[in-house]
Amino acid sequence: MLFDYVRIALLSIRRKKARSFLTILGIIIGISSVLIITAFGNGGKVLIANELNQLGIDGLSVRAKYEEVGLADMLRSDDVEYLQQSVSAIETAMPYAITYSTCMVHSTESETVIWGAGQNVDRIVDFELLYGRLFSFKDISTSARVCLVTDDFARDHYHRTNIVGKNIYLNINGKYEDFTVIGVVKNGAAMLQSLASDLVPQFTYIPYSTMGESKGNSYIEQIVVRVREGEDLEDVSQQIVKLLNRRHGMKSGYYVDNMNEQKERLNSVLDIVTFIIAVIAAISLLVGGLSVMTLMLAIVGERTRDIGIKKAIGAKRRDILFEFLVESLVLTLIGGLIGTAFGLLISSVVSAALGIPLVVQTQVILITFGFTSFIGIVFGVYPAYKASKLDPIEALRFD
Repeated sequence: MLFDYVRIALLSIRRKKARSFLTILGIIIGISSVLIITAFGNGGKVLIANELNQLGIDGLSVRAKYEEVGLADMLRSDDVEYLQQSVSAIETAMPYAITYSTCMVHSTESETVIWGAGQNVDRIVDFELLYGRLFSFKDISTSARVCLVTDDFARDHYHRTNIVGKNIYLNINGKYEDFTVIGVVKNGAAMLQSLASDLVPQFTYIPYSTMGESKGNSYIEQIVVRVREGEDLEDVSQQIVKLLNRRHGMKSGYYVDNMNEQKERLNSVLDIVTFIIAVIAAISLLVGGLSVMTLMLAIVGERTRDIGIKKAIGAKRRDILFEFLVESLVLTLIGGLIGTAFGLLISSVVSAALGIPLVVQTQVILITFGFTSFIGIVFGVYPAYKASKLDPIEALRFD
């Protein structure tokens, strides 16, 4: 019986292809928009997480409470060694500082993010050394004016990638200083910079001791800690704070930021933005539902005489009701199928073009299909009910 209703619905849609397609266009746009938005919303989360991990923003950041400790108890380089020796869960630790500043190359000034880093910077930041070398113990101990730049930086300023031995000027603490390029690296976060080049400037790396000296600091601003896989970050954080307080004779002089929590907060914001945009896109589904109801009312008018004949030969009200309800549902489901295919196609093309991960969740497809079916039923009820209520005698008189 259900198959007969579906067959009648498909025959009706085939007879009026253009009208049926225009009717379900809102459904197609709504479904494809929701899929595209959620796919790239989830893909954006994966991209940002990977990029931040490659920048080393996936561990713990240890800082002193400036209002609690004196200069003598600020973090020092020996605190880094102490933590690595005392906490087995620490994979690596590095003195770390960062400042948003400018650089000067060939009399051209541009923005840059200057990282103060240690010898083991390659174990914290995910990058590949293309030319030259990384920082040595001597560079750190003598606060050498040397730097690492990215291949993008080299290409932008010198139109080639190997610029080892070249000199650039970095603005640290309001004063330009001459630095020699000792290495060119391929930054793991190149995708983030290429997609948001106006917001994320090029990175430049210098010894943390050099940055401290240029700023007039005899202490370390912070220590970045990468924890071994499987270890509990909260437990490690508590160990670090306890050890530093005991070492410096403080009650509460230090704190640890879990940078993974910062990423989770960012993901929460992305989830909210994605949800809001998806809801706005889903409004077109309601518009499509209204179009379906309008079409079904028109079909009821066109088939008034047919309805009268069916009732005259024994068709019951529920038969007429189900016939039009199934047709409404079939219309919206066809729109849902086309919209899903179109949404996945567009998402795949854009993903391949921009290099953004494509994350399509099965539950999103199921939810949108469920909502589409709901719309087909809700907006098909009134036309179906109206058709089932027609008086057979009056319907047969209809011309």
